[in-house]
Amino acid sequence: MYKTFSATGGTFESIQKCHGRLKKYHHMVTAAQIRAARALLGWSGAQLAAAAGVSLQTIRRMEGDAGPGRSTAANLHAVQKALEDAGVVFITPNGDDEAGPGVRLKRG
Repeated sequence: MYKTFSATGGTFESIQKCHGRLKKYHHMVTAAQIRAARALLGWSGAQLAAAAGVSLQTIRRMEGDAGPGRSTAANLHAVQKALEDAGVVFITPNGDDEAGPGVRLKRG
């Protein structure tokens, strides 16, 4: 059994631990979800950019027609984390045509 998973020396256990932390970011959020989350918080694009540590142009691109798909994974993660840290919960689609992706605020 191989213990080392990569050339960097990461063990399988460390890779599993990292995967567990990133697992909730598997669903790519949509431009509409980012806009809706920002609206729920009453944040401007500049406020979200500052909270996420990205440029306002990055936020505009993520919220635009092209959506977040053209952004780097790191930027998308930073934006999603900033919104979640502020109390936003991203709702993933459940397979029904009627229940698509959405956002809501945490209770309490």
